[in-house]
Amino acid sequence: MHVQQLTHLPTESDLEARIQGTIARIFPWIGSNSLRHQLRFSIKFGRANVMIDGRNASSAEARLDILVSDGETPLAILELKREGARLSDADEQQGLSYARLLQPSPPLVIVTNGDDTRLLASHNGAPLDSGIFGSEQLKNLISAASTVATGDLRRAVDTLLGQGGRLWVNAIRIATESMVADMCGAWNDYLQPFVRDFLIPRKATQEVLSNLRRKSGPRVTIIDGPPLAGKSSVIREVAELAARSDDLCVLLMETDQEGEGVFQRLANLFSVELGWPATSDDIRAWLRGASVREVGPRLVVAIDGSNVVGEQVRRDIEELISDQFGSELQILLGLDDSFTGSVMFNETRRKRTRIGRNAAVVTVGILDDDEFKSACQALAQLNMRFMPGAESSGEYRSPWLLRAIAAGVSIDPEISEDMVVALPPLLGLDLIANARHHFSDDDLRSGYRKLARCILMDAKDMSRPAHLALESMMIYVVRTATTKAEFDHGEIRAMRNAGVVRKTIHASGEDVIIARLPEAMAAELASTLAKELAGRVKSNIAKAAKWFLRTSARLPLGDVVAAQAVIDAAQLLEGIPLAFLNELLKDCPRQEKVSPGTRAAMYWPSIGTVSLRFNKDGSVVASAPGCMPLELDISPDERDEMSMQIGGQGWLVLSHLAGLQLLAVGDDGRFVGSATPALLLEIGSCPVPLRRPSVLEADHGSWTHHVPDQGKVVCHRSGIIEPITLALLNAIVQMDQQEADEWIANMMQRESFPLLARTDIALRQITRFADRERASWAHRVLDSNVKPAISRVFGAAHAH
Repeated sequence: MHVQQLTHLPTESDLEARIQGTIARIFPWIGSNSLRHQLRFSIKFGRANVMIDGRNASSAEARLDILVSDGETPLAILELKREGARLSDADEQQGLSYARLLQPSPPLVIVTNGDDTRLLASHNGAPLDSGIFGSEQLKNLISAASTVATGDLRRAVDTLLGQGGRLWVNAIRIATESMVADMCGAWNDYLQPFVRDFLIPRKATQEVLSNLRRKSGPRVTIIDGPPLAGKSSVIREVAELAARSDDLCVLLMETDQEGEGVFQRLANLFSVELGWPATSDDIRAWLRGASVREVGPRLVVAIDGSNVVGEQVRRDIEELISDQFGSELQILLGLDDSFTGSVMFNETRRKRTRIGRNAAVVTVGILDDDEFKSACQALAQLNMRFMPGAESSGEYRSPWLLRAIAAGVSIDPEISEDMVVALPPLLGLDLIANARHHFSDDDLRSGYRKLARCILMDAKDMSRPAHLALESMMIYVVRTATTKAEFDHGEIRAMRNAGVVRKTIHASGEDVIIARLPEAMAAELASTLAKELAGRVKSNIAKAAKWFLRTSARLPLGDVVAAQAVIDAAQLLEGIPLAFLNELLKDCPRQEKVSPGTRAAMYWPSIGTVSLRFNKDGSVVASAPGCMPLELDISPDERDEMSMQIGGQGWLVLSHLAGLQLLAVGDDGRFVGSATPALLLEIGSCPVPLRRPSVLEADHGSWTHHVPDQGKVVCHRSGIIEPITLALLNAIVQMDQQEADEWIANMMQRESFPLLARTDIALRQITRFADRERASWAHRVLDSNVKPAISRVFGAAHAH
């Protein structure tokens, strides 16, 4: 019978026999019962522990990496090569590198192919005579192994990072993971870019990954977008997804120090994270080798930070994408949109730079509908759920605001882990209250208060470029030239180093400063406004109100900031004059038809300034910088109905105040009663939707009803999208049942359909989120009072 050998590779038993035989030959005086060996062990790369799988780490060289120990004491690194394979210096260097990075370090390195065996002292690499090697010599080597020179450690890391296996991949991924961990904090660690265990999936991430994986794709991928849009989070998501793949390895670095280039920053990073005291030239050589590897994942150097466009960084990136480096090295940049053009084009903007010729741009803007749903799902995992209406809140599409809202909830001592928290459907005064609670640092508040005065100065300047003025209504941005009135250069630099402001160049060409903690900025603006308001109302209440409304309307979150400023001013004055509130009531919103020839402008976060021209022939033309003018597709009926909302800032501010307990005091100082019920009735009767303008309106709008002679009201299917409706909900919940019944009766007697519709929405939410007793009461009021009244307007067949 013919027997064919099917197994040509060594079996597990064959390998075990070879390992045991080698160990017994080198250490004959040590009992076999105490000796053990392992194919998996970890070595120390700086702050990182990297796991070595000895069976796979050197498979390309037909070599097994094995740690031999006497009990718990490491004795040797055994480099076991295939029988008949030639021993090389590379085998020795690998074994020495492992030994020097192990803690504690084994004193001996053994390299063998079965016939030829080499013994090396791990602390200095000196060869030993295996024929006379004994226990006394081993004892001396154990003592010497603890004194490995820095140069030898450096060579050890250099050797292991440069080999063709996956060890360098594991080391780089651990370094990036450590970097991300350093950038993470708790919800209320506002100076940390990320929240631990919370990340919103972004569509831009998949586009970036697609670019990085393309064989003949761009060498550079730029993630651009407005400040606080989440560019750094996209880089984090790319790194985390790449770590689970076989084809990409991301090396993350920050460039916050001026004058420091990519190579030097990576040298510093490798020194801290991997224990490799490399020079910038060492890094340059290592990257050059990584860029031409034929096996293993593609290396992506991801660069984030405030100095991404520094001169030295830019020069280093241009070198990295030159012919000196191969295509297996990719660059990923996070850039504010105002910088992208200067990186992509030369000063004349007529010619692309080397980066521009080799780059693709992926834009990150506000969260779209799918991304917002993902954010809601991520928050739901933490037992936080938005009330209906949040999907229509434009501010909630900004990632930083989601974090600010969730932070206020996550650290509330009255909320236990097993509770599900209902997040408000839109922004209110809680945002500023939480900011004042969390941001108690005196230096931060002092710096932001100065910055608040600069922002108010800038808001008065009508000579600012239109797109800068529009953008300043969305984010807290101020021209650097304006800050010179309050700051010296050293103070701004200190705030930049602390991470609370960011310096950039606006698309208008102006040098600007951006507040990186918008909620803290809103809090200080409210205080600053309050002080000036308190002084102005003493001289002329009407002029004070006009100034107050005009100024606050030009600020991001201006209605919330203004409402808080009224509260702060009331504390300074020991009450706010009713005449001032009456002036705010005069600023009611009104709809006016758009006249032919009208020109308007709006700011769109992902586009910039969009200009609108309403022509005499009824057409509407939109234009944006760098884009061809576009005639909007509007039907004749839509043209006839086109209108603009004029005014209303006063009522919007009062919307936020209406949910508070406002006490009316007579001229004699005696308490007259609560002004809250009357304010709810008045503001709640507004005949048009009363909310801050949102870019989402132009995107998908909201459900509304137009009732002849009554006005335009929000449908209950939209949820709570107006501050006054949220104020109604909060006020009704706080009333005792008798007060609530009286208010409902007054509401019904007013016979205002807008007020009825808003009350309907508030009561529907009370049935879902209030305690059982108040929810039952709300059900009863809806069935007996509100729904029948609504049916009389729409008809019984109409399901409102």
